[in-house]
Amino acid sequence: MEFQKRIKELRTQHQWTQEDLAEKLNVTRQTISKWEQGINEPDITTLQRLCEIFEVSFDALLGKEEQIKEDKFPYIAKICNVVSISFCIFLCFVLFIFTRYLNDKIPMHYNWAGEIDRIGSKWEWLLLLIYFVIILGTDLVCCHVIVDKAITNSSKAGFWVTKICCWLSQIIGIGIFFGFASKFLKPDTWYPITNGIVYSFLFCIMIFMHPSIVKRNRFFGFRTAFTCSNEIAWNKNNRFACYVFCINSIVAIIVQMFVNQFWYNYCISNLIIIGVIIVVIYYFNIKHKLK
Repeated sequence: MEFQKRIKELRTQHQWTQEDLAEKLNVTRQTISKWEQGINEPDITTLQRLCEIFEVSFDALLGKEEQIKEDKFPYIAKICNVVSISFCIFLCFVLFIFTRYLNDKIPMHYNWAGEIDRIGSKWEWLLLLIYFVIILGTDLVCCHVIVDKAITNSSKAGFWVTKICCWLSQIIGIGIFFGFASKFLKPDTWYPITNGIVYSFLFCIMIFMHPSIVKRNRFFGFRTAFTCSNEIAWNKNNRFACYVFCINSIVAIIVQMFVNQFWYNYCISNLIIIGVIIVVIYYFNIKHKLK
């Protein structure tokens, strides 16, 4: 990218007028205009000052290597947003699973002396679901606004601060639930609770298999020599695998919460194996068609 286009792009991204930039550099507006028109170019000292003002490297100012690196931030932000969504889904599952196995009536409020002053239904805790969703919505909206303007290092730092604050807020919410309600669990329920949490975790992990979320990721996905060398095969197979395993996990969670017998739990755990078989069959079908 030519220097005059690059400096205009950076100035526009910061929402500065030519007068604003000229004031920061102690030059005239006409000087900025000539730079952007390609009539003149700044000296090395001014270039260094421009790097400081725009918070970019010298190569990035000239539109070289650093510009490519800057383009990775929206992708990283997208992954973090998916993490936020997955984390919220996981906490909602955990909340519902634990609430399912609480005693029907439990203390819902304590006075300043630490004495119980109200007994309520265990389902009142599901109001935390609204809290989790509100935090998630705030997270996504704020980060969307920040990403659109995330040009400087300070604005990117704001993105991470927002993410961490929202994640911590949700952790605090589920921590409050455990602090008040976990001691009122029904006896002999840790086995189904643990299974339900494991299936919930698997559900959130399998989301990342979808190719529209993480393309050619190194950790998740149906990785073979064929899918790694053929983008169509990768997208088709892993999209299908994402749907299969997410549906299996949802079914397992539902059955786990309402049927606690060991035999049923054993059958439900085989859903994952069945899912693998279905995905492998689908894979060979795609491989045959594409070849």
